[in-house]
Amino acid sequence: MAKTKVEAEPDQPDEQLDRAIEELRGVLK
Repeated sequence: MAKTKVEAEPDQPDEQLDRAIEELRGVLK
């Protein structure tokens, strides 16, 4: 899902990905 979002919004920096990963980690934790 995240990959699709990144592909859909290539203008967004990798920071968005890092933030999403942090959120996912928190939810998974």
